[in-house]
Amino acid sequence: IRQMLHECEHDLQREQEHRDAAKDGLDRLTHTLNTVKAAVRQLSDKLQHIPL
Repeated sequence: IRQMLHECEHDLQREQEHRDAAKDGLDRLTHTLNTVKAAVRQLSDKLQHIPL
């Protein structure tokens, strides 16, 4: 039973590390998306007065 518990704890630790890495990636992508969104809004505001 101790071996099984040790294996489960090890699996849990691996999964938590995987989750943390995925969260870090998501946080970076969210930051990038927000930066792009702000840049597009700013560009849109600057170009709004130009007639097509």
